[in-house]
Amino acid sequence: MIISVILNTFNNSNTILRCLNSVINQTFKSFECVVVDDCSTDDTVKKVVQVIEKDSRFSLFKNNKNWGCSLSRKAGFHRSTGDYLLFIDGDDWLENDCLTRLFNKAKTESADIVFCDYYEEREEEAKLMPQNIDLKNKNQIVAAMASYDPYLVSSLWNKLIRRDVIAKVDFPQERYGEDMYISLQLVYYSYKYAYVNYPLYHYWVDNIVSLSNNKRKDQMLRLAMYDICQKIL
Repeated sequence: MIISVILNTFNNSNTILRCLNSVINQTFKSFECVVVDDCSTDDTVKKVVQVIEKDSRFSLFKNNKNWGCSLSRKAGFHRSTGDYLLFIDGDDWLENDCLTRLFNKAKTESADIVFCDYYEEREEEAKLMPQNIDLKNKNQIVAAMASYDPYLVSSLWNKLIRRDVIAKVDFPQERYGEDMYISLQLVYYSYKYAYVNYPLYHYWVDNIVSLSNNKRKDQMLRLAMYDICQKIL
C-alpha cells in the first residue's frame, strides 16, 4: 500500500461511521486503514468490524489496556505498511480528495511532510484554519508550533508524512502535549516540506474536554518542548 491511515478510536460510537466513511470514500484507492481501539466500552469496535467485513483494506488492533493516543498511534504505525502515513481520530473526518491532494503534492515536490488547511468543527460552526508556513525555514516552523500558533498546528492529523521520517520518532507515554512532542521531531528529521492550500481535514472540537484539560495541557506542552529540545536540537 502507498498510504497507511492510522485511525485512533476510544468510545467514538456516535462518530466512528462518519470517520470510516470519509476514509472509504477517498478518491485515492491505494491505501490501508489500521484502526487502533484504545479499550472502548461502547459499540465502537462493533461498528469498525462491520466495515472490516466489507472492505479488506481495513484492519483492527485492540489495545490490551488504555494506552492513550501516542502509544496507540505507535501501535498503528508498527502494524502499517504504507510509504506515507496519515493520522486521524475517530471523531474527525476527511474531505474525499484528501489523500489524493496530499500524495500528489508529496510526489511533485519530493516532500517528507505535507501540511494542509483544516476546519475546526463545533456544533454551531465550522471555522477555516489556514496554515501559515514558511516552507524554507525549519526554525520558523518549530517556533510557530512551540508558540501554539493556531495557523501552524502541531497536531499530527493535518499532515501526510513519509514512513522513514516517522520511523525515527520517539512516541512518548505522556497523554498531554504528545502531538507537539512528535511533530517537532518530524520537522527536525525532515528535509523538505510542502503545503496544500486547501482544507482537507475536519477536526471536531470537544469544548468540555478542551476547557477542562487546558491548564494541564499547557504545562505538559512546556515540558515536551524542553525535553525535545534537549534530545534533538
